[in-house]
Amino acid sequence: MRHRASRARGFVAAALLCAGLASLPVAAQSRPPGPRLEGFWSSWLEEIEPLLTEEERLYFAILESDWARERFVEAFWKSRGDEALERWRRNGEDARRLRSRSRARERTVRLAGKPGSIRVIQRCGPLRRLEIWEWEPWHLRLQNGDSAEPHYLIFVEKTTLKMSSFEPWVPGDVAGLVRGAGSYDTVESVIEALDGEDCLGGDVLSRLGSALEEAISFDELRRLTRWPEVDSGWLESLARPAAEAHGLAADLRLRFPGAFTRYTILHAEIDVPVERLSQLLPGQVFDRVIITGDVFHNGRLADAFEIVHHVAGTAPGERVVLDLYRRLLPGPNRLHLRVADRYGFALLREDLELDVPEMDQPAPEPAGYSEGLSRLTRSDLVQLNTFPSVELLPAMMNAGGRMVVRAITAGGPIAAVEFRLAGASAGVDDEPPYTLDLEPVDAATRLTALALDPARRPLAGDERTLEPPNLPFNVRFGVVDPATTNAPVEVSLPHGARVERLECRHGRRLVDTSSAPPWQCPLPGASAGVAYVTARVLLESGDAQEDVMFLGPRTPEKVEVQLAELYLSVLGRGGRPARGLRLDDVRVWEAGAERAVVRLEPVDEVPLNIAVLMDISSSMGRSLRVAADSAQDFFERVLRPGDLASLLAFNHDLHRLTPFTGDSEALRYGATGLKAWGATRLHDAVAYALFQFSGLTSRRALIVLSDGSDVGSDFPLEQVEQFAVRAGVAVYTISLGRVEEVGAEGLAGLAAASGGRSFRVDRAGQLPETYRRIEAELRAQYLLVYQPAEPVGVELLPVEVEVLREGYRAREVRRSY
Repeated sequence: MRHRASRARGFVAAALLCAGLASLPVAAQSRPPGPRLEGFWSSWLEEIEPLLTEEERLYFAILESDWARERFVEAFWKSRGDEALERWRRNGEDARRLRSRSRARERTVRLAGKPGSIRVIQRCGPLRRLEIWEWEPWHLRLQNGDSAEPHYLIFVEKTTLKMSSFEPWVPGDVAGLVRGAGSYDTVESVIEALDGEDCLGGDVLSRLGSALEEAISFDELRRLTRWPEVDSGWLESLARPAAEAHGLAADLRLRFPGAFTRYTILHAEIDVPVERLSQLLPGQVFDRVIITGDVFHNGRLADAFEIVHHVAGTAPGERVVLDLYRRLLPGPNRLHLRVADRYGFALLREDLELDVPEMDQPAPEPAGYSEGLSRLTRSDLVQLNTFPSVELLPAMMNAGGRMVVRAITAGGPIAAVEFRLAGASAGVDDEPPYTLDLEPVDAATRLTALALDPARRPLAGDERTLEPPNLPFNVRFGVVDPATTNAPVEVSLPHGARVERLECRHGRRLVDTSSAPPWQCPLPGASAGVAYVTARVLLESGDAQEDVMFLGPRTPEKVEVQLAELYLSVLGRGGRPARGLRLDDVRVWEAGAERAVVRLEPVDEVPLNIAVLMDISSSMGRSLRVAADSAQDFFERVLRPGDLASLLAFNHDLHRLTPFTGDSEALRYGATGLKAWGATRLHDAVAYALFQFSGLTSRRALIVLSDGSDVGSDFPLEQVEQFAVRAGVAVYTISLGRVEEVGAEGLAGLAAASGGRSFRVDRAGQLPETYRRIEAELRAQYLLVYQPAEPVGVELLPVEVEVLREGYRAREVRRSY
């Protein structure tokens, strides 16, 4: 390793000689590059400085093109590894949320993560204004460090004229703590001078003295956080020639759709490869892309912008398209554009000369965005992009002998679905659930569904071949031969359907699976004490049916049913979750008709996937600290082995603080140090949170905490409710404080539609008890299995559950076929 490092130093020295820079003094060589980086690269160097080696810094100084610097950045992080890169990204987001105008503070968070607490010591006597940052041992463990003791870093305000003047204090620098001249030669002498001042209490003074005594330097904090140490041998790979590439991974298309007041609208479409975006499952994107740029008109800066695109949903192909709208003055313009992924790696970098035409025709308003072009051309903008999609479900026959087809949609903006039969329009449905009712076809016929935007333009489509009516999908036990130990399972399939597997259960216990005929389930012995056997058949399409055979004292009793399952929350006296319910304690009505209840069992041991979505907008104010502490306590209490939890936050932006994890310390860290600022983009935030449940099975719940009504969302509440129902996520909403009635009603409606529950609390101090009530309810749920209506329909049928015990009630739930 020593040999490689010396080779790298020799290579850098040779490169500097060729560039005429080797004769510069050491101080000049260490200084960040000058204005030719136009500010972006100077900022990047300042942020990354704690991790750069001297050889890397010198090599970067000789790079002449933006493309070469982008190549350097990717190679730099490749040499450090994925874990370090992810840590830097997470810390960078925390630094941005710090909303500090001090680069020293931001650099510290990027290096060591956010501290557990920040104590402010106001100016007092000779003492400058201080901030005491404390990292507890578990904070440092999450940052790849290992410490048994808390650590303190102290920031000192250098001048009262600038909030950005805070710098880390160097332990022992007594002069740096005080203002003006004074005879202070030790920290103890400063504390003694403050002892007679009224501006600091005794407890504060004692804590200050301890912190000053135990404080560490910035360099010591850097050592404790243990970032990977690498030699600079990787620089040799950059020395090999590489073709210049200006477009990088993304592609760009530009057009001018029309005028907007005295400006001309520029519409840029940016094609980003799906492979460069984070995916929860193959094709299930959950990521963000940042577009930054400057526009110069006649040599003067006319526009500077940063657009953040949150991207979620099923990608329509191998590339996704992101929109950029700007208002440009007619005439010669120069556009500097950079598109980056979540790690800051460039997807596209362009420097374009544009001859912008003067136009009379007004530019059309893009569909599906609140405030249209007025909002889309702002300097700072956050957009939620959910890919529009439409899927045709298998056709079903209703009781009248007609064929019914249903289309489900996701993303937006979708205003209607048009159905086309053999190429001809068969109808347009403007409201979900989008359905088509038609006579049965006589021969195989192509059916197309087109998702339409508000301007009736197609956004997405799906096709399915309708076949003449044939056998429905059905599963039933056959006649059992007393001489065998297996029960035959009869399976009828629609045209083209294929069985993925058969699951056999004795009671709740899975005892056998098979993926090929003969379809049969083993019977338990007479002494096994099993009350029933279940056969469940799953198709490759995802559809499933099951049949139940109850076991009597002598022979099995075959019950030919299709069963429906739902999770049920039952409340007892005082609104407390009910426990100990039996099968004969409940009755079920579906669409007004009573249905047979087959099974009722507690599910407290079934794994739970839960996310908390917190409002961090300005109106939260001091309540945010209590709300964050309550969420931390909730995670620590509720998580059991096998459970997963996630923490998200929202204001005008959308923040995924902690992805799904079973680590309560990581969740606790995510809720640390949050600040209240910005507007309340509630509906978009709930839709964003629901998308991250993709790929998670078992019970799913989302807790939404907000103190305000929605401001500026692109998604209407009705569409968010559809997302929740389709995702199978129970939403629990908490309205904090004096929420406007329309906002509180909207949250309550969202909870009711998804099978969750809504709460209203007057003050943040009531949140811990509210979280405890939600936890108790989630742990006291039941799995209710009943016989649904036949024939199967396509509507969302209301399901009512009656609990026969006095004072007990079950919340109304809905079941979708």
